[in-house]
Amino acid sequence: MAGIISLTQSVANEFGRYGIRCNAVCPGSARTDNITWSIRRQRDPQVFEKLAPRPERRALYEP
Repeated sequence: MAGIISLTQSVANEFGRYGIRCNAVCPGSARTDNITWSIRRQRDPQVFEKLAPRPERRALYEP
């Protein structure tokens, strides 16, 4: 995911002067109060594996 973020920043810096914007959408969930509450409520140690079958979606990112 770090590669996608770096590529997005490079493209935005390079082409921004021409009025071209570059954005990226990375899979995952942000650690918000609602997500934290929901996970605590489930009390399930396997909750991250159940969130999604792909490993990159098992992490919670800081907003």
